[in-house]
Amino acid sequence: IRNFYPQLEAAISALPGVEVLTASMVPLISGSNWGTSVFVEGFSVGLDTDRNARFNRVGPGFFHTMAIPLLGGREFSPRDDINTPKVAIVSEAFQRKFSATGSIVGKHLRVGRPGPNESEWDTEIIGLAHDAHYSTVKDPPPPMLYLPYRQDKTPGDSSFYLLVQGNNSPAASSAAVRSAVAALDPNLPIEDLRTFETQINENVFLDRMISTLAATFAALATVLAGVGLYGVLAYSVARRTREIGIRMAIGADPSATRSLVMKEAAWLALIGAGIGVPSAIALGRFAESQLFGIKSYDPLVIGAAAVLLAAVAMLAAYVPARAAMRVTPQTALRYE
Repeated sequence: IRNFYPQLEAAISALPGVEVLTASMVPLISGSNWGTSVFVEGFSVGLDTDRNARFNRVGPGFFHTMAIPLLGGREFSPRDDINTPKVAIVSEAFQRKFSATGSIVGKHLRVGRPGPNESEWDTEIIGLAHDAHYSTVKDPPPPMLYLPYRQDKTPGDSSFYLLVQGNNSPAASSAAVRSAVAALDPNLPIEDLRTFETQINENVFLDRMISTLAATFAALATVLAGVGLYGVLAYSVARRTREIGIRMAIGADPSATRSLVMKEAAWLALIGAGIGVPSAIALGRFAESQLFGIKSYDPLVIGAAAVLLAAVAMLAAYVPARAAMRVTPQTALRYE
């Protein structure tokens, strides 16, 4: 198995359109995660000390392929194999948790349970990577320990995922990868062959579904609010038909009377917006804390909703007011 993995990487790297390739023991952003206890040089350990970190075994070029910047040290290389000293790369969150002062690059650690002598650190930290999401896109990046898969003494005990970046279509790339694997071993199964975009979408499927339902209900609520607003204002203006008729009978200017009604409706709309917009922002902040990718303040959406309801309010006031202007004083006086 240790010999086969590099052969598989080389075969797929040679495919037309493949730009970069790396490997990962844990499929990223899939809900899967592996954890382990670590002992870090210089980190004091007590009875209740949390020594857990998430970890992943990855291939050479992993951080370059996944666009995770290295803040210090170096990337894993093909030379980091079973015949060389053990090395590791850790994340910023790992450094914050296990190294109170200074850079963690150059320190040593031990994975798992301590040996008879805890001072026998067997793995050197050769790099510091930027924090990156690991299991889900919603949770904050955890303390991460990255180990080269080529230094794994039992590579058959874990899964092996290839991460391929190329300029071909997903369908063409999938077919080429299957052919390359079959050429090496026709009985080797391939699982979870998908694009990384699909992987992320599946990871946030529940959030996307809730967001879609919330948006649908929000649109329905806006329509109902508009209908209700129109009905209330139209009824309010219609009840003033007698008043409008009296104004007309004593010589009031029709346009001035109509403007008076519109101004009153505008004040109502302004008061409603003053209450509704802050409430929408406050509820948006709550939604932002519960769902991924939801912004608590979207000026375009809030502005569009406010303008829509204001337009409904003006229409609700204008239509009955204009109809009342056409009523003769005699009819208006007999209205009630």
